[in-house]
Amino acid sequence: MEKNLFIVAFYMEKHKIIKIIKKIDLNKNRKLNFSIKLSKYIANPKDYINLEIFSNEDAEFTISVVDEAIFALANNNFDFEKKLYPQIYYPEMIIDTSNKYFYYYPRAALPISKNIMASTKAANSQKANTREFFPDTALWIPSIITKNGYAKITFKNPDSITSFRVTVNGVSKKSVGTKITKYVSTKDFYIRPILPKFAIKGDSFVVPVIIYNKNNIDLKVNYSINSEINISPQSGNIEIPKNLTKILKLKFETNEAGEYNILFNFDKDIVKLPFTVYDNKLKRHEKEIIQSNKGNVFNINSLIYENINELLKYPYDCTEQTVSSIFPAVLNGYTDIQSNIYRLYKYQNNDGGWVGGQMINQIHI
Repeated sequence: MEKNLFIVAFYMEKHKIIKIIKKIDLNKNRKLNFSIKLSKYIANPKDYINLEIFSNEDAEFTISVVDEAIFALANNNFDFEKKLYPQIYYPEMIIDTSNKYFYYYPRAALPISKNIMASTKAANSQKANTREFFPDTALWIPSIITKNGYAKITFKNPDSITSFRVTVNGVSKKSVGTKITKYVSTKDFYIRPILPKFAIKGDSFVVPVIIYNKNNIDLKVNYSINSEINISPQSGNIEIPKNLTKILKLKFETNEAGEYNILFNFDKDIVKLPFTVYDNKLKRHEKEIIQSNKGNVFNINSLIYENINELLKYPYDCTEQTVSSIFPAVLNGYTDIQSNIYRLYKYQNNDGGWVGGQMINQIHI
């Protein structure tokens, strides 16, 4: 069965209504024929990775490299082609009139970003032998255009020990497509300190450090923990059998509030992590009312009226939003609501009801 989509547009020129009809063939194969290739599918932290794009036709591509754990939090069923060309089961006719002009900022006027790293400065300022840069997004390029069907970019692998998903979406003049691949960021020997989100001054707790030995030989590693926080033991050595893990438990005592950096130095792997210790009294995001000798610093009634007045002046356009602003105003004794009432009169239908918005074919309420 032939499937076509017709786009109908009207515009006025010299007191004449001009009608334009554009036919789009939905049966057309819109798959963009391209492939991607990584220089490494198993990489160490701070390694440079090349990503190459090979396309049968020049196209514009977006590239993202995101921690695979992010996709485990929610289903990711995004289909690029179906999003641009959805399947239509029945025609829908929209009749509308308007005397408003809508300004759309042209995409061509947007500046083209030359940065390819998600956090270029942070990535380049890392110490060569220390893992301290753990972003969820390792790379994001909103636009790269192939030349003669080819493009190549180089990015620096973060310090995370994880899997990264590489997603490339392409759009040409007539085709669209998506390619997905993965690579693993790992080391033969690495540690994973399990720090809490924060601590309170005076807390005493245990922090486990998981030590991974993926080598085929037993290892004996010297370690030291450097921080202004009281941590014990601060140094020592530990033996880890081949292809196994061990857990070292460190005791933390937080005597002073502040922002700290903790350096876990295990010779073959060094991890630097920030840590916050709050004061005994947790401060929340609350407004504090201060009493002065001359009375209140501000009047709570004037504050309420100012906020209601701001809501009433906000350019709401539909019936539901207009009512939602009038109702609390009436309850609080606010009287300047005449313009809002007139707006409701404008939306009233012949049957006495109101439309949900400004469209004449919407359900009456």
